[in-house]
Amino acid sequence: MFTKASEWIMTSQIQLEHDLGMTGEDAHEFMNIFMQKFDVDMSELKFDKYFGSEGFDCTSSPETPQK
Repeated sequence: MFTKASEWIMTSQIQLEHDLGMTGEDAHEFMNIFMQKFDVDMSELKFDKYFGSEGFDCTSSPETPQK
């Protein structure tokens, strides 16, 4: 679980996965809290399109493009 979110300076330029390293369950939890706090409907969000899974993907190599 992520912690110290109050210390982040959130801007429209922040990329959760790239800048903050949020993937998998952490990103999912963050998005759920964000949706509730700001009353945002993200029912159409394709989560897997924007966030990778947690952990190491041993099926790909540096030359293998990711989704």
